Amino acid sequence: MLKITSIKDPRVELARSLHSVSGRRRHGKALLFDVEQIKWALEAKLFFENIFILDGMEDVFECNKNCIYYVSEGVLKKISDTSYVIPYLAVVHIPDNTLKPEEFVVVMDGLQDLGNIGSIVRTAQGLGIKQFIYSSMLQDSFQRKIIDSSRGLVFKSSIIEKESALKTIEYLKQNDYQIVVTTPHAKLLQSQIRLSEKKIALIVGNESVGVCDELLNIADIAVQVPMNLNVESLNAAVFAGISMYELKFKQVVSMLKEKILTNFGREVNVTGMFIRMAFDFEVRQLTSFSGNQVICMMIMHCESGVAKEQICRDISLLESELQSFVEPLIKEKYVSFQDDLYVLTSSGEIFIAQIWPIVERTYQKIFEGFRQEEIEQLSFFLKRLQKNCTQVFGDRK
Repeated sequence: MLKITSIKDPRVELARSLHSVSGRRRHGKALLFDVEQIKWALEAKLFFENIFILDGMEDVFECNKNCIYYVSEGVLKKISDTSYVIPYLAVVHIPDNTLKPEEFVVVMDGLQDLGNIGSIVRTAQGLGIKQFIYSSMLQDSFQRKIIDSSRGLVFKSSIIEKESALKTIEYLKQNDYQIVVTTPHAKLLQSQIRLSEKKIALIVGNESVGVCDELLNIADIAVQVPMNLNVESLNAAVFAGISMYELKFKQVVSMLKEKILTNFGREVNVTGMFIRMAFDFEVRQLTSFSGNQVICMMIMHCESGVAKEQICRDISLLESELQSFVEPLIKEKYVSFQDDLYVLTSSGEIFIAQIWPIVERTYQKIFEGFRQEEIEQLSFFLKRLQKNCTQVFGDRK
């Protein structure tokens, strides 16, 4: 069990320096408070430098134990700069946010309220928006209150910091965003605007003075959200939530065709179809069977027999098509039906071995130009996708 006993230990001094924005930016690290924040960071797969646990408390974290140190109440109070004991503290590396521009970015222009900032991040993430720009902000994402109010979702966000409105404008223009601002003086209602198919940048202004003049002047679209006269303005996070929801909906409508065509599920489905077509073409050159029939026999060999339902599922057959599909295989005595299962016979095993060069030749053609590590990565990712998909329908049981 690793221990730290001195408040002058370099690891303690580093952790204390992370209370300030300048300290976090200088070191590229952040200080986390208590179990919930630490677990959020673990879920986001952040890299942990140190975890400090009060002597006598339980280690409740599934992580590398070499970064865990047990410390006294005095050391913990010194690190947290509080008069009370927080039994769990941690130092994590701030993730790199140099990601490519996404289709929707929220620009926070000079916001000051930490709760608002975290709430905007959380609401945006709920709508599938994960990229944010901090423009002329005195804050960063790793203030304790921001982490709490976002429920740790800042750890899973791409956050870009721009020191001025001018730098923000340069970034948005270079990356071809349509810039949307909300102002009570706009002539258009947000619900009535039409968006182009370009990426969206929604600018959320300071709680007191709104969006700065520089950003207002370059906006492609200025809109207002009409309100009752009894209400002067809404909380910045509430206002941002309304705008994000409506603009995201409009964006999906304007880009629906593109979204359908680029949907990953569709890409996987089309790729699978093309692979089977290629295999079918090669198989039919030398046998009277289809590629799907050969694949079915290979499945039978691997699983020592398959049920009707499995064949229909794996080969994408209707139950009414099954008999005509397996009949040629039974006629050639490559397959038999035993105890409600289709089983590959010894003749079928010999046939599979004989045509195996066709399988390998097709494999080589499909993966021509791929490096071996790329093939292995693809296999790894496909297995992860399969696992995630089984969890989706498994949760419904």
